[in-house]
Amino acid sequence: MLDDFSDPAAVEIVNMAGSAPILLTCEHASNHVPDGISLGVGPDALQSHIGYDIGAAAVTRRLAELLDAPAILSRCSRLVIDCNRPLLSPESIPDSVAGIEIPGNRGLSAAARAARARLYFQPFHDAIAGMLHRRDADVRHLLVSMHSFTPRLGDVERPWDVGVLQRRSPTIGTAMVDAFRAAGLNAIANQPYQIDDETDATVPMHGEAHGRPAILIELRQDRIDTAAGVQAWSAHTADAIRAVLR
Repeated sequence: MLDDFSDPAAVEIVNMAGSAPILLTCEHASNHVPDGISLGVGPDALQSHIGYDIGAAAVTRRLAELLDAPAILSRCSRLVIDCNRPLLSPESIPDSVAGIEIPGNRGLSAAARAARARLYFQPFHDAIAGMLHRRDADVRHLLVSMHSFTPRLGDVERPWDVGVLQRRSPTIGTAMVDAFRAAGLNAIANQPYQIDDETDATVPMHGEAHGRPAILIELRQDRIDTAAGVQAWSAHTADAIRAVLR
């Protein structure tokens, strides 16, 4: 079910009436390329980590069930437009990612870029803003943005199971790392990325700008690329979020 602030072509909303004081988001949930857009890349690229965050959507949907929380997921590939990049960022509509050229994004007109923002970026963020505005009237919500990361980037090994990113919610971020570690998991704060105004949209826009607690969780992709991994890591993540809420 979708509310009037969302576009079903761009946004998936799960468990809208969930009772938990949490909103889950997944900016890189899909590798779908809408009709009428040609990126000039093959299916292998779209199925890889440059097309979407492997496993993140499945974990987000499962978390919505386990926590009884609403979740908002993007329905288009990050190569069409990245819903976790500010619109002025060069990575918003990238012309190359990880050394792979995206020919269909080169030389886009201002009108074409604006159309992608209007059709796919704005409905996603309007859905988040509308959901939080409505639900925060009852209780302040925790915003949790779900992502996944590659075990290796270039020559750099990434040994962690999970990273918890925060910038202005240090108490929550530390508590969540501690909860993961208490379960025997390799958790780290603010790795493999950091939240930044130049590279992040959701947490700064919908969390920090409103004084709302907000974190970004990065799960290692080879932990959640199977159904069993999704089940296990959804449970681990739900336990860590519950520990923070307590």
